[in-house]
Amino acid sequence: MLLSLETNGLVFLDGQKKALLAEWVRRSASDARLTPATRLPNREKVCAIRAILSETIRVCGSRQRSGRENTELHDACRVLRTAYTPSETALEFSHLRATLQAAALRCDVLSATERAMLAERLGRRLDELLADALSTCTASDAHDTQLDPDHGEERVTLEVVSHELRSGLTPLFTWLNVLNTQLAHGLADQPELLARACQGMQRSARTLKRLVDDLHEFAALSRGRISMVRAEADLNALAGACAAGLTPQAEAANVRLRFEPAAESVRVHGDETRLQQCIMNLLNNALKFTPEHGLITLRVSRENQDAVVEVSDTGMGISDADLARLFEPFWHRAKGSKATGLGLGLAIVKAIVETHGGTVEAFSSGDGQGSTFRLSLPVIG
Repeated sequence: MLLSLETNGLVFLDGQKKALLAEWVRRSASDARLTPATRLPNREKVCAIRAILSETIRVCGSRQRSGRENTELHDACRVLRTAYTPSETALEFSHLRATLQAAALRCDVLSATERAMLAERLGRRLDELLADALSTCTASDAHDTQLDPDHGEERVTLEVVSHELRSGLTPLFTWLNVLNTQLAHGLADQPELLARACQGMQRSARTLKRLVDDLHEFAALSRGRISMVRAEADLNALAGACAAGLTPQAEAANVRLRFEPAAESVRVHGDETRLQQCIMNLLNNALKFTPEHGLITLRVSRENQDAVVEVSDTGMGISDADLARLFEPFWHRAKGSKATGLGLGLAIVKAIVETHGGTVEAFSSGDGQGSTFRLSLPVIG
């Protein structure tokens, strides 16, 4: 099936690029939500969208990107960042997504299931490229923040939340459109398509639930309204359970996970569920940013009156500028980041740890040098 997508569906789309670009221009020009200056795309913006359109189709195949194509994609994202506000950039990507997915669903050289798979893959890739395009504020964006500093952070927060919610909704609506398109032909004889649609919509629903849960939890923590069930807990046992829980994912990613418990019991007074949540968050982050054949080390120790949990990795590392902002809510690393979500995970970890009277810090020697997150809590005994 994958071969059919690449040899038939992607060839079809590649041959339709001129028509697809014209369809994007039509959609963009008729969108009243865009400012008059951006509603009629100029040559530079059309070239940028053409590069992103080509990249989206290419990445859904197997061919590696050349250095020249890397430069073209970087320049295309730069054009969008300087020509549009973040919200306008998101609108243009939504027009591209609608154009490409509609074409994928019309591709009669593929089966109904293959058309649905292609539409989903195109939407997912465009979401990744949109995140890249939004990773740096536009010049006009920075200017707006200087003019209105009291609302700059609030605006960025709303953009992050709206982008992530849209990313969760996109595949959901894609599968709904597929089902609606196929209803006329009957779904009883297409069990594979129906199964994939249900799985895709379930994934989207889980993503949206996680986003809403994070927002709710952060709001509750910020106001001191989250309940904690405190009791004496063995940090060795908590960390060991977290390591065991992440081991299957690490093995699937071909990353080695090593657990180093303290030689003796290290006990703290706290909410076991919340403390495990913090450790799992640090482990998941380490896995996200550690390449194949890398190493993640989870270590428990006692240092004077502190119980310490350290999560170290051999991953991409963190710059000094990023270290200073890691625990800010709604913030993502820009350079080479694989980050998804609202950027609340570490902010929630920090709030939970501080509620327990502890601290959490991050250390790194720089890009490509790995990182270490250190969680300290008051020890019992």
